[in-house]
Amino acid sequence: MLYIERGGMAIAKMLADKLGAKELYGVQIVAYTGINERTGTYVLPHYIALEEGNGYILLVDDIADSGKTIKVALDTFSKRFKRIVNISLYIKA
Repeated sequence: MLYIERGGMAIAKMLADKLGAKELYGVQIVAYTGINERTGTYVLPHYIALEEGNGYILLVDDIADSGKTIKVALDTFSKRFKRIVNISLYIKA
């Protein structure tokens, strides 16, 4: 299970406990510098601790706003894993 810091952290922890997932990793993908202050989206690679594998990733975040953060995560990890399933609590329309 991979969560996008910081919003997906608590949600991913609860899901991991419920699903019995043993591996829980965070990735910091930044798209905001403050409330309603967007910046270019970038990944801080030192947070990426996942090894390449043939399995799948459950990608967890709290809010999908513009979709840029999710897209960056998908672009980053889709080359390394067979399947990525995304879950967000809220999708802004």
